[in-house]
Amino acid sequence: MTNDFLMNAGAAVRLTRIARFALYRGGTAARIVQRTREAPLEGPMTMADLAGYRPVKREPICRPYRAHRVCAPPPPSSGVGLLELLGMGKRFRDMRFHDKVNQVQLLTMSAVDFLDQWFETDVLKATMSASGIIGTFLGVRSPGTAYVLLHHYMGEIDGAFVWGTEKADAVAAWAARGVPVLASSWRSARGRSGSTTTGQPVRRCTSSGSSPHWDASTDPATRSGSVGGVPP
Repeated sequence: MTNDFLMNAGAAVRLTRIARFALYRGGTAARIVQRTREAPLEGPMTMADLAGYRPVKREPICRPYRAHRVCAPPPPSSGVGLLELLGMGKRFRDMRFHDKVNQVQLLTMSAVDFLDQWFETDVLKATMSASGIIGTFLGVRSPGTAYVLLHHYMGEIDGAFVWGTEKADAVAAWAARGVPVLASSWRSARGRSGSTTTGQPVRRCTSSGSSPHWDASTDPATRSGSVGGVPP
């Protein structure tokens, strides 16, 4: 459409107001505050907050990248993330070819394909692969679930790896079940004239009987070789 003009009068008025700092006072500012205070936002912003805003001039953050000097806005903006991505790209470029292949596989392969490289039993792989689809709405053979799988498996609590559950859930389970059982064992030991030694590193724990949990017959062996506990 040569020599034709398309005009948006409303947008022109709003842009003119913004150029005159109408974002911080006047009718546009009032509508911004009203919108932020409505459901579901229901924020605490007021007209005084906007009127008191003052722009701050900050020095950019920069880093070299190849033959260039890349600069980005400093915190609290997200410029740091951009420079970190450039650094990750440089590290990836400097990797050996074999390591690059491993990285690409990790991000693109499925949980099942990844587990096939390490395990043979289908029952085990089926159980483990479930951690690769937590919160993804995908299947265990979907690309990218290998990364999710390792994200959930590569963690530990007190030196013990957490398998098949989130670390927070494992901590909560220990607080809810493990601690009361341990406290009950100590009370039982004191009631049978046993003694409790604290502040000693434990090398192993052995239980007599068929009970799989801690009880009064549990004997923790310290590194010094002494054994604490009570007779069965």
